[in-house]
Amino acid sequence: MKKTLALAALLASAAFPAQADHHGRGKEQLNGFPGIYKIGPGTATFTGDGFLVIVIDSSNVAAAIFTYAIDDMVMTVKDVSPPAFFSAEAQACVTGNAATYAMTDQEHGFTLAAKDEPCAPRLGLFDKAEFVDYVRPAPKEEDE
Repeated sequence: MKKTLALAALLASAAFPAQADHHGRGKEQLNGFPGIYKIGPGTATFTGDGFLVIVIDSSNVAAAIFTYAIDDMVMTVKDVSPPAFFSAEAQACVTGNAATYAMTDQEHGFTLAAKDEPCAPRLGLFDKAEFVDYVRPAPKEEDE
């Protein structure tokens, strides 16, 4: 019986690969919280379970993963998996210390400004960062 259930689960996951996981990831709305935004050369996904995942678009690789919380237009972030290009010292700082940023609504997204940021490398990523409303790319036409 267990083998049958495991096989059924495996077949179902293969048949429906675009479904959201058990946390609801994969069904975020385009903008808002949870939601998806463009940030520089990447895409920022704020998940419903409190994670922020930044993916570099050209490589489709996650550059960093954070936890986030928003209270009264103040975002608190803490690195779970910091960028690989951070030094060991910087990685220790950002994984050990949360930071707060004031959020400002813009016409097509929002910006962040540091309130309390103990780690200079993360400050370079978020301070004055523009999170722009995400627009799904048009489907690519196949070459004929």
